[in-house]
Amino acid sequence: MNNYSEKESVKVGKASMKLAGAEFINAIFVVFYFLIITRTFSKIEMASVAVMSVIMNISAIISGFGLHATNTKLIPEYVSKNEKEKISQLLWSSYVLIISVSILITFIVFLFATPISRMFFKKEGYEALIKIIAFSVFTNKFFEITFHNLTGFQKFTEISLSQILNGVFVRIYTIFLYFSTGIRGYLLGLITAQFVISLWMLSTIRKYFGKFRFMSFKKLLKYSFPFYLNGYIKYGADHADSLIVGIFLTPKVLATYYVVKRFINYLEIYFSAILRPLSPKIIELKKQGREVIEKILYRSTRYLSYTVIPPVLFLISNSYFLLHIYGKGKYLPGLPVLILLSFGGIITAFYFLFMGNVFSLGKPVDTTKIEIVKSLVNVAGGLLIIKFFGVLGIAVTNLIAGGAGLVAGYLVLKKFITPKVDLKTFKNVFLISLLCGCIIGIPQFLFYSLPTVIISIILGVSLFILLIRKIMSEDDKELFNLILGRK
Repeated sequence: MNNYSEKESVKVGKASMKLAGAEFINAIFVVFYFLIITRTFSKIEMASVAVMSVIMNISAIISGFGLHATNTKLIPEYVSKNEKEKISQLLWSSYVLIISVSILITFIVFLFATPISRMFFKKEGYEALIKIIAFSVFTNKFFEITFHNLTGFQKFTEISLSQILNGVFVRIYTIFLYFSTGIRGYLLGLITAQFVISLWMLSTIRKYFGKFRFMSFKKLLKYSFPFYLNGYIKYGADHADSLIVGIFLTPKVLATYYVVKRFINYLEIYFSAILRPLSPKIIELKKQGREVIEKILYRSTRYLSYTVIPPVLFLISNSYFLLHIYGKGKYLPGLPVLILLSFGGIITAFYFLFMGNVFSLGKPVDTTKIEIVKSLVNVAGGLLIIKFFGVLGIAVTNLIAGGAGLVAGYLVLKKFITPKVDLKTFKNVFLISLLCGCIIGIPQFLFYSLPTVIISIILGVSLFILLIRKIMSEDDKELFNLILGRK
């Protein structure tokens, strides 16, 4: 590989594999962890975890001021120009502002625990849980801003380690607390562990802080305002469905939706891991010209087809089995929702790719335009359809919103480059994955038993490996060998 863009594709790929490797370790552990909590927690206890997630997501938008995206975009530029003072001012300004507001929101949630309890649990008696959840507002925001700063500094080894700590050791800690003190201990464990990991991540970038000085808050907030506005819009696009379910449907339905969404969230974390190194690299290379960026994008679509489509189809083919063993079958009513949202995972991955390029090449308002389309479809559609079709209508709306966002992302990206997608590789990988998915999924659904599950997975995976090797070109094999460090 002599072309510069190809070399950079390998660098991005290696960073992606490092992060994806951390997520793979987490995923192995999550299989057992999630199995324990879904079979152990009552639906009301699971609903309390879902409520905690909803409150954290809403408060994160309010207290973020768009500074996560601002830091991720500006830090690589400042580092490349060795502007240490600007880096220091940016860090101090963002931390002081975000932490101050998140502490204020924590106090407000704590104070209004009773009405919040009535809204989500449909009755009083859960105020103590809401008061515990209030503290997650601060720790979650502290974790988020530090994690995004690590991305800006391209500290992918530290990010990988934090993912493992958050994914494995935190879960061991929280499960121990649950069996010791119940759901309250579990929630407290999540909060305290997240705070400790945040402190460790902060220590890895402490050398960049320098003197205690602020950037002009007026200039900073003016720059970040489109990202801040986009945060609200993004909430509508990605998280409003859980809020709508929590408000309009029962806690037990919210618990089922939360369990189903966890499978999708793990997919999205994986997608984010393999794509996260791309944006800082595009920002760094955009001065090389659009041709270089276009080549990286095209190769990324081929790489994405190989790494995204098979896991999505594998999840769908095993959805009946997963919901049967997770929660001892009590979450099986969520099967159609899981299948629909999983198909949307393919759309989400390519949406992330287009959005990452628009974020790197364009202005903040460009990403806002894309998110507005997705958000409007998701929120308006969800509110209109939930009364008639319940949670299944929410899943259909989510799928349609993802497609609308993908089209909008492609159209906006065309302003900066000519985006080309390797449709041939996409089609081939999809058809192979679909065939193997049917071999795995149909027998499980028709003749469910553990031996059937094991045999169908072995046959499906074996056939997939055989067929995928046949369609991979020498260039594909060379790319993956270089990413995996075999050359």
